[in-house]
Amino acid sequence: MCRVTCTSCFYWFNSDDEIKILFVDPDKTNGNYNHTRQLIERYNNCRNLVWNANRREPCQWMRTPITNLGISTIGAANNNIAEFFGYNAMSSTTPVVRDVFDVLYKKEERDIRLSEGFRGRPAIGSAFMSQLDFKALRDSGYSGTYQTGLAYESYVQPWAKMLQEIDNTIINANIKILLCGSVFGGTGASGLPVIARLLDDFYKGIGGGSGARKNLTLGSLLILPYFNFAVADATAAQQPVYARSPEFALNTAAAMQYYESQMKEVCDVFYCVGDQNSTKVTFSDGGAKQKNKAHIVELYAGLAVRDFIYKDKPTSDKKIVFAERRTVGEIGWVDLPCEPPSINYALIASDFDKPDESVVRHALRAAVRFAFAWYNTFIPELENYSKGKLSSGQKKTVLVWASAFFDPNPRDRKSLDISNPSVEGSNAEIITEWCEDFSVWLNNLHESDTEEIKLFFMDRVTSQDETKINFNFGRLVQDDSRSEPEIKADTVSLVKVRLDPNDDDGISLDLIDARGYEGLAKFIYVICGS
Repeated sequence: MCRVTCTSCFYWFNSDDEIKILFVDPDKTNGNYNHTRQLIERYNNCRNLVWNANRREPCQWMRTPITNLGISTIGAANNNIAEFFGYNAMSSTTPVVRDVFDVLYKKEERDIRLSEGFRGRPAIGSAFMSQLDFKALRDSGYSGTYQTGLAYESYVQPWAKMLQEIDNTIINANIKILLCGSVFGGTGASGLPVIARLLDDFYKGIGGGSGARKNLTLGSLLILPYFNFAVADATAAQQPVYARSPEFALNTAAAMQYYESQMKEVCDVFYCVGDQNSTKVTFSDGGAKQKNKAHIVELYAGLAVRDFIYKDKPTSDKKIVFAERRTVGEIGWVDLPCEPPSINYALIASDFDKPDESVVRHALRAAVRFAFAWYNTFIPELENYSKGKLSSGQKKTVLVWASAFFDPNPRDRKSLDISNPSVEGSNAEIITEWCEDFSVWLNNLHESDTEEIKLFFMDRVTSQDETKINFNFGRLVQDDSRSEPEIKADTVSLVKVRLDPNDDDGISLDLIDARGYEGLAKFIYVICGS
């Protein structure tokens, strides 16, 4: 659920079980970045609970730990490019350099404050990015103080953390780094090619010859235009330097020509993701107001990351990976990239055997069904139970499916010690927050104003009609190949039956190695994915 409209992301992997992310953006107050940071934190909070409940038989829900290495705010601290490079002093010391500076940057570009980004000017961003010196940083022992100047340490420290960790493993292990950002804006367009070259040169220089570079797979995830915006005349008058969406196509064409001619020997693989049906977003020049909704392009970008993790380094000249839709104006399950049979993907569960369903579809389906059932049924019932608001008949029903997780002697089925799941900061609330975030993200994907997204029936996923919960549960996924009797029998009530250890189809008490809400969540997820 990562925003890619303004902030460049640099992912690195030392196995398929861990992802570490370094963000690059002068605008650390950016709403998209802060929302993404919050999502990562909530994901890890939920994952820690679920995996504590998976000591004996881990399921594949939230399989991958994600670490946020922080944000490199290069060019921040309210700098402008003239101050950063000592433009005024050039008159007496290096007048020729000043003349070149005047040719490269107009006055308004030299004077614009950059604390809210590079404003769609890759030439400005590239000048700042080129100031990174990985070799000097390594020689300094990754202290982050290898240079002195304006805000050097604040943007160097995340790089020091990342490179030092890679240093400890790259000589004897394979490392993957994926650079992600737009090619039509400022930060991503300027950062990706510069950082790619810096990393390529840096690792070629470690170990002699090709050095550590042979153990590095370096990829680029290039985000092509997929949105546009209109700028009010008043804004344009007050701010002469800003991103202009009519220039996106031209910027993209120039960037792709550069990647074609100059970057093929630098990166091992390229993923290109965009949408010619541009979505309209509200213009913002940065800060907290820049907080665009999720877009289907983000799902494709996430699948590109997944593909990058599992595939080996390309050995041929075919370095560009792309996907395309089957039908103009809509995106369905058949349009999502499928897994090649030669790749040994991590399965959702040990008994996963669905040859007609991709692992990606299965994972999304399981997550949606879990979030729907957890939010609409299990949490409301347990909250009412904890508050004593259920009838005697309703209490007996809860005892059937909840005893295995909330009764130290579940075969007695007399009463349960259940805390209110809606208490802020409780284990149940942490899982519910993830469900809410996931549902908002999924709903945003389907709210496209330019095409029809046909993955889930979102009117059912978001329905508040309590009388239709059982009916909707089996009818959340579009393009369902099951028969009507199978769909009709697929209900939340059946999930509850399977949570009962005394039922013939229920879970075994011997498999439950964690109780409480986290243990309950694990098994609801596993059942929802079966």
